[in-house]
Amino acid sequence: YCKETKINIEDYVKQLIENVMMLFDDQDIKVLQAAIECFDSIMKQIKKDSQAQYIPIVRQQLQILKDRLGNSHLPVFNLPKAISPILSLFQSSLLSGLADIREQAALGLGQIISLTTEISLKPHVVLIAGPLIRIIGDKFPAEVKSAILSTLSLLLDKSGVTLKPIITQLQTTCVKALNDNHQNVRQHAANVLAKLITLGARIDPLLNELINGLINNHSDIQITILKAIKQVLQTGGRGATEKALLNVLNSLLTIITNSLVKQELIDAAAEVIGVLAKLLNIKLLENLITKQLRITLPLEDEINCNYAKLISLANIFEHIEVIKIQTHFDLLIDQFNNCFKSFKQIIIQANIKASTALILKINSAAITLLPYYANILDDPASPIKFTVLESIKILAKKQRHVFDSVLTRFVPLLVNRAKDFTALPSKLCAERALIYLLQVHKNPEILVQYEQLDPRSAPTVIELCRRVLIKLSEDSDDEEKNIH
Repeated sequence: YCKETKINIEDYVKQLIENVMMLFDDQDIKVLQAAIECFDSIMKQIKKDSQAQYIPIVRQQLQILKDRLGNSHLPVFNLPKAISPILSLFQSSLLSGLADIREQAALGLGQIISLTTEISLKPHVVLIAGPLIRIIGDKFPAEVKSAILSTLSLLLDKSGVTLKPIITQLQTTCVKALNDNHQNVRQHAANVLAKLITLGARIDPLLNELINGLINNHSDIQITILKAIKQVLQTGGRGATEKALLNVLNSLLTIITNSLVKQELIDAAAEVIGVLAKLLNIKLLENLITKQLRITLPLEDEINCNYAKLISLANIFEHIEVIKIQTHFDLLIDQFNNCFKSFKQIIIQANIKASTALILKINSAAITLLPYYANILDDPASPIKFTVLESIKILAKKQRHVFDSVLTRFVPLLVNRAKDFTALPSKLCAERALIYLLQVHKNPEILVQYEQLDPRSAPTVIELCRRVLIKLSEDSDDEEKNIH
C-alpha cells in the first residue's frame, strides 16, 4: 500500500513506523522481509528534507527492540541489505541535518552497529565510517563530535579489522579531536586511539604526534593527551622504539620539573611515567629512579618538583617488578625518611603514597616507614590524617602481615579515629582499616591474640568490634557509599 499509494500518508508515518518496526524481531523470515520492505516504502513516501524528523521515533523503537532482545542481535538485520533503509536515513541526516539531528543520527548509527552481527555489518563498515570521519572534522558542537566518536568506538569493537585501510585517517581524526575544548570529545578520542593500536597503528609516529600536542596547549587538553599517551603505551607500548619512549620520558620530565605546572597535570604525567617505566630498559630505569627522580634537598626549595618526583615513584613502584627496585632500596628508604621530616603537607602526603607503594612491593620497608604513619595518626592536629588512614587501610587489606609487629601501636590509634564523629570520612576509613587488621569477619583468633598482646586496650577494641565492625560488610570498601 505505502509503495503504490498516491495519498499523502505523513499524518500516519509515526504510527506506521512504530507498528512496522515492532516486527523487526519476528522469528518468521517472511515477516522480517515484509517488515523491512514496508519500512523502506514508508520512508520513500516522505520527502528527503522531511525524513530527519522521524529519527527520534526510529531510535526509540530500536531501543525498545534492544531492551526486548537483551544481548541478542536484531533478526531483521541478518537479512541481506536489510540495514540499508535505516542506514540511509541516519547517514543522510548526519550529512545534511541541523546539529541536534546530526547528533541523533550518529547515535542511531551506533544503535545499528550494536544490533547487527559482524558478518551482516561488514559490507557497510566503510560506508558508515566515511561520513562520520568527514563530519567530525567540521565545526559542529561538542555533542555531535562526542556522538560520532562514540559510534566510531562501537564500530572498532565490532568490525575493527575491516577498518584497517583507514587507520591513518582515523588516527589523524582522533589526534585532532584531542585538542578540542570539550572534555567529553577529548576522552572519546583518547578511547578510540587506544583501540586503533590493536589494529596495527604505527606506535612511534602516534606517540610523537601526541607529544607534539602537549606543546602550547592549556592544562586540560594536556591532561587528556597524557591520558591518551598512557592508553597507547598500555595497549601497544611494547611496539615502540627506545627512541620514541625516550622522547616521551623527556617530555614528561619537563612537565614534572616545571614549578609552575598545576598539580592535576603533574599527577597525570606521573601516571604515564609509571606505565612507561615498565617499558624502559634497565639502564634507563635505573637512571630514572636514582638520578632524574632523586629528591632535591633542601626539600622546601623545590616543593612542586619533589612532590612530582614522589608521585612518579609511587606510580613506578605500582608497575615494575620487585627485582628492579631492590637494588635501590637503601637509597629510596633514605629519601623517604628525609621527606617525612618536611614541614610541607604536600610533600608528606606524596611521601605517604610513595612509601605505601614501596611497602606493597617490598614488605621489609614497613619496618622503617610505618612508625612515621603512627606518628601522624597520633597527632590530633595533623591535617593529613585521612591520607595516612587510606594508606593504612590499603596496606591492611593487601599486606596485613606488615603490621604484625606493630599491631598494638596501630590498633588503639585507629580505634580513637573510629570513635571520632567530627571527621566522618576518617572515622569510616579507620573502621575499614580495623576490619582488615583484626580480620573481624575472617579470623576471630586475631582478636583473641590481640587481647593477650594488649590487655589494657583490648576491652575497648572488642566492644567496637561487637557494636560496629562486625555489622559492616566484609568487602565493601566504598567509604562514600557508607557516608550516604
